[in-house]
Amino acid sequence: MIELKLADPTPHELGEYRVLINQLMYNFPSASIMVERGLGDYAISTTSIWIDDNKRTDSHSAIYPSVPNRGTAQIKADILSLTFAMRELGFDIKFLDSDPIVREKVSITRGKLDSCISLRQMVELLEEANHEKLDEVKVMIENKRKNGGRPSKKSVIDFIFLGAKQEKRALPVRTGPEWARVKMEWRDKFSSSKYAKMYKSLDEFCTFATEEECK
Repeated sequence: MIELKLADPTPHELGEYRVLINQLMYNFPSASIMVERGLGDYAISTTSIWIDDNKRTDSHSAIYPSVPNRGTAQIKADILSLTFAMRELGFDIKFLDSDPIVREKVSITRGKLDSCISLRQMVELLEEANHEKLDEVKVMIENKRKNGGRPSKKSVIDFIFLGAKQEKRALPVRTGPEWARVKMEWRDKFSSSKYAKMYKSLDEFCTFATEEECK
């Protein structure tokens, strides 16, 4: 086994393209794929599949907008034209958008986002997962660029995960006697606990900490 000290640079789309190719070759080991690509404002792909001299699919074409990434757009156009051809051979192929239940099950983790090689790939991953903070992330990135900055992967990841916690803290979890009780219990141990890095003060901790955190 060879282990590289580098996050996998394989674009997510290319990995999915390989899934299609592998499944095609598993079912038709002698298959050959003919792909033609066009030039212009759109990525264009035309695919036909030859099984043998007497059997082949029609030529299936697909286009995809080239912005903001021409390379990613070309892979997506290739995927579309390949799926059209494979469906002619009887393959049942679904995308996330065609199955809302599957779409909801796609999870976003820090690891998945950190393995992305660009902000654009991170945004596309959030789009595929239909993430609830997708629009907010796009606005954050755009505002950062307008102000002359360059958002980092870490800033996006922190915004998605830490930002969600901050939103939950918008409304107080406890007030009055319950607040006073928690403050009494944590008065001496708060400063040395891990929560001292998560909350600005003991008072904020008493106000917004969850029941699980207070145990």
